[in-house]
Amino acid sequence: MRKVPVLEVIKYAYRFLFGEFGTIVRLTWFPLLVIAIVGYAVGYQTIEAQVSSGDFAQPSLNQLILSLIGWVVSAAGYAMVAVALHRVILFNDRKHGTFLLFSFKRTEWLFVAFGLLAIVAIFVAVIFVAGFGLGTGVAEASPSFFGIIIVVLTLGGMYLYVRLWPLYPVMAVEKQLNFKRAFDLSRGNFWRLFGVSILGVLPLVVVILAIQSIVASPMTAIAQEAAQAGNVRAFGDALQSLNTLNSVAMYFFSIIGTGLSIPLICYAYKALRNIGAFEYLDEATGSVPPAGAGPNDRYLE
Repeated sequence: MRKVPVLEVIKYAYRFLFGEFGTIVRLTWFPLLVIAIVGYAVGYQTIEAQVSSGDFAQPSLNQLILSLIGWVVSAAGYAMVAVALHRVILFNDRKHGTFLLFSFKRTEWLFVAFGLLAIVAIFVAVIFVAGFGLGTGVAEASPSFFGIIIVVLTLGGMYLYVRLWPLYPVMAVEKQLNFKRAFDLSRGNFWRLFGVSILGVLPLVVVILAIQSIVASPMTAIAQEAAQAGNVRAFGDALQSLNTLNSVAMYFFSIIGTGLSIPLICYAYKALRNIGAFEYLDEATGSVPPAGAGPNDRYLE
């Protein structure tokens, strides 16, 4: 089984981010803008409803419905963006001339379906743990043991997430939810894929946290002062300012984030299949045509 060259994969991912930034923006700006606008609208309506009711703790039914709408829009938008970038890296399908991406076909549905399955699995796990802990009294009788159960389940979830990393490009290539194929590809590469997923995004995460701490801290302080003074309207206004700032910032960061995370996944997938970084698959066969790229395009052994 081929081992993933961690640093090589990260190198090619950043090379794609900076070298193909124009293509990334062209294919992502519209779906991600829709997600940002809907997310801002959901946040705005939620905050105003909380200010009107004076209750910032318990969400109302309308707020839950708005959140669900926001999730649906986000899932569809991210699926369109993810599939488009997968196709650039895997098939060299750059969609020349496309400046307003809107495409929702079988592969996009598969991406959304996998995301929904993941959410359902997490929800079931949370319900199971909560039910087990409260129903048996373990949570109160033995908090440390209950904590160990939570840690074990969390680590198990992380393990499944890493092992299923290749499923996204598998869906893009094979157009089916082939879990076995993903597990076969990632066998023996858990720690290497884990390293790619952590080290690859670490610089971006550090930058985001640094900017967030500098820009959002004053507004957060204002919100805390308003909350302590009991001024509901001022507290709501501060939250609205944070909502606006967060929506604008996350829009730009989402372009960079997708432009980095998708290449990390795709180049790891190519490495697992021993396909060169600049070799492209034939969509009909899912393999590299005989007249592929030269040896210099392949990953370092």
